[in-house]
Amino acid sequence: MVTVYCALYQEAQELIRIYHLKKETDRRHFQTFSSEEAKIRLVVTGVGTAATAVAETSTLYPPGKTDVLVNFGSCGGSGFSLEEVYLCNKIVDAAGGRTYYPDILYRHPFPEAEITSFPRPQAFGQLPKGVLCDMEAAAVYQSGSYYYSTHQMIFLKAVTDHGVTGKVSSLEFGEQMKTMTARVTGFLDRLREISALDGGRKPGQLSPAWILEEFHGSKTMCEELRQLLRYFELTGTDYETVFHEYRRSGRLPCDKREGKKILEELKSRLF
Repeated sequence: MVTVYCALYQEAQELIRIYHLKKETDRRHFQTFSSEEAKIRLVVTGVGTAATAVAETSTLYPPGKTDVLVNFGSCGGSGFSLEEVYLCNKIVDAAGGRTYYPDILYRHPFPEAEITSFPRPQAFGQLPKGVLCDMEAAAVYQSGSYYYSTHQMIFLKAVTDHGVTGKVSSLEFGEQMKTMTARVTGFLDRLREISALDGGRKPGQLSPAWILEEFHGSKTMCEELRQLLRYFELTGTDYETVFHEYRRSGRLPCDKREGKKILEELKSRLF
């Protein structure tokens, strides 16, 4: 399941429409919309309560190894083009002074940028140049890290203004978000496919779970292989042919020593 967290309903409404998400009527604290068929859940956190929303949702629906958290929403940015979508590779908590680095293990179509989360809106002229600014990313990361690994959290931010005095009207904001939401749906579709990593495979196909079962390495090695398989899935790489080759040559199932060799070979194929 891909769980998307948006601070405002206007940031979420186009995703709700595109994926035909239905409102979960049993949720009282945060508006939540979902579709089991689409493998996506969306939570409107409200302003200032993102950490609580992530904690409550992750407790009600504990994420698995292939589930993904996506924080999508608007942000300000001095020196950035309006209506551009960025993937955040560094998150700074302005209030707490801490810095976080989400692991980016996959190819994506977005420019990358650093973002700083402030406890309140920043006025025009006060935004640091070259850094995106919002009010949620740090809180989402801090809360999400209790439930997700760092490579399972993705932060996509759409630049809608250069500071509070540059805010557009509600109607214009809605149109901006509609345009920028269209740019992220292809990427979300790929994440939805990966979140159902072992589902819907044809007979004879090698599932990641089956490969891991034959890979008799340490816990750390298995987690590394899991991440490599996830990367292969995201990039559309045909890893099944490689593992069929390992099986035919007798290298799978493998012991710990052989597993180390296989990991190094897989890395060389990628990098």
